[in-house]
Amino acid sequence: MRAQHQPKKHVDEILKAYGMAHEIEPANPLYHGRLLGFRGRIGHDIRAEFAHWMGIYTWNGVDRFASEVLKGLRRGNHDPVAKRLIATYRWLLKHPEVKHTMDKEWGRVA
Repeated sequence: MRAQHQPKKHVDEILKAYGMAHEIEPANPLYHGRLLGFRGRIGHDIRAEFAHWMGIYTWNGVDRFASEVLKGLRRGNHDPVAKRLIATYRWLLKHPEVKHTMDKEWGRVA
């Protein structure tokens, strides 16, 4: 079932769980990406926040962070937003240290 069609209680519970994981390990890009990705999945505008954190995670977990955010957008049927983010950050996402994860989980980005 898509997140937008789940009862609000379930969406709130999922957001709380992802938020707690991110609070416990705030430097973990996987947890942060899942939280931001779910927010994007349910329709929040996460573009500015994504841009901010891409600059912070640049060479330390950017693949995990970006992959989770993009997967959340895809699950929420927000492919146009995901494609714009990929186009904006293609220079980083095609870097060899990042590209393998992105290609594996999102499809070819470069």
